[in-house]
Amino acid sequence: MKAAPKNKPFDPEGSYPKDPTENVRDLMAAAVQRLDDLRIAEAHRIDGLLHLRAEHVIEIAGIRDHYSRQLAEAESKRLDAIRAVDVNARAIDNERAATAQNLLASQTTITA
Repeated sequence: MKAAPKNKPFDPEGSYPKDPTENVRDLMAAAVQRLDDLRIAEAHRIDGLLHLRAEHVIEIAGIRDHYSRQLAEAESKRLDAIRAVDVNARAIDNERAATAQNLLASQTTITA
């Protein structure tokens, strides 16, 4: 076993280790490449989510439009029915008034 000089690193066998610089560079390059790949994958995932969100918003808007039209049509029919009842009530009132007027006119001619 060789004696290691002071202030020099050595491995468990007691020999001087090889310079790890090349190995460290390779590991760092791999780690950086992995981070770049993860960033790209995350960007694709976010783009997909945004696309799905846009489709969802368009679909919800279509559904709201469809049911808003149905609701407006139902409300219009409801108001038309209320107006028809009012017109019918007015016609009945006019008919009763005419009947009462004719009755009063005939009583007036009888008593006069």
